Amino acid sequence: MCFSMGSCTNDGIWTLSGNEKYDLWRFIEEGQRLEVILQDINTPMSDTPIPETLAEAQLDGYGSVPNILDVKKVSISSPEEFGKIVEAGEPVVLQGLSIGSCIDSWTPEYLKSTVGNNRLVVVHMTRSSVMSFQQKNFKYQTMLFGEFLDAAFSLSLSSSPPHQRMYFRSLSVTKPNAAPANLHNDFPEIAQDFILPPPLSMATENLHSSPLRISSADVGMWLHYDGMANVLCHISGTKLFRLYPPTDVTKLSFPPGATTSTIPDIFSQTVSETTPYDVELNPGDIVYIPPLWLHAAKPLTPCIAVNVFFRNLSDKAYPHGKDVYASRDLAAYEKGRKKVEGIIKDFRELPKDVKIFYLLRLAEELKDGASRE
Repeated sequence: MCFSMGSCTNDGIWTLSGNEKYDLWRFIEEGQRLEVILQDINTPMSDTPIPETLAEAQLDGYGSVPNILDVKKVSISSPEEFGKIVEAGEPVVLQGLSIGSCIDSWTPEYLKSTVGNNRLVVVHMTRSSVMSFQQKNFKYQTMLFGEFLDAAFSLSLSSSPPHQRMYFRSLSVTKPNAAPANLHNDFPEIAQDFILPPPLSMATENLHSSPLRISSADVGMWLHYDGMANVLCHISGTKLFRLYPPTDVTKLSFPPGATTSTIPDIFSQTVSETTPYDVELNPGDIVYIPPLWLHAAKPLTPCIAVNVFFRNLSDKAYPHGKDVYASRDLAAYEKGRKKVEGIIKDFRELPKDVKIFYLLRLAEELKDGASRE
């Protein structure tokens, strides 16, 4: 082995073995003493089994265990202050803002008497504590609204398993498969109880959708990201919320082109080399979730919330066609994936080593482009 074209060489020949990938190799920091490194390498390993793959190592917490950070809590009083938060691109909990009488009035009894017991709603049903979009460990069931509320609010963390956990996310009453949900159109009987405060006028003026969410306790939402900005207004109950910055997407098992992770339960494991943020939401809390921030939710009690998705970029940044859930990737990414597919196709007839050589070079150019201003 040699460096700088032979200006520095080692004595003898060293053999690199895949069996040593976790126990003998170390990253050496500048200024670190060699004898300390050698002492560390020669220290006997524990009996902990070595993971077979990097993904397994990450999910088992192998390597550096990340500290879970707190989401910053702030108070604002003007649209300009909220604009600066959106521009900064980091999640925050907005405190001290009123979202209307729903905080006190939206009890199961009130919702049943106002919306009506017999309205049909589509509910996610699962026996798992966390729903997985990739594993499809839930089913859709049409229920009466009153029946759903009675069942959802009777379940708690102390309920004896196995039992059905329930989650409802409202859809458009007129075009459920084609149009975004809108609280004022879909639930006019209770819409006046929910008010987005004036400092969040950017969200009101650039509204995409405002779905109502109601869930029983202990029915977590899968790790995912949205292409649009979003304020989650928590109305009742207690919910654990976790977020990761967009730069963690390559470490959290998101398949190419997917906006949902394959990790079954992000709350039950620690993924190394990531930066998780946690916050416990209580009635009246508003969380600003920037576009592309990865996030998941886990109700600790039955919960009610309203999401308000809005466009904070120019219209041409968003994909053409319907985006019912505000979950589609930005137009540039969708277009870029088609171009990448074309590039790979161009190299298909070449020898494997040639294809690898040039595709890796192109990948480096993409990395370089990502770092440019």
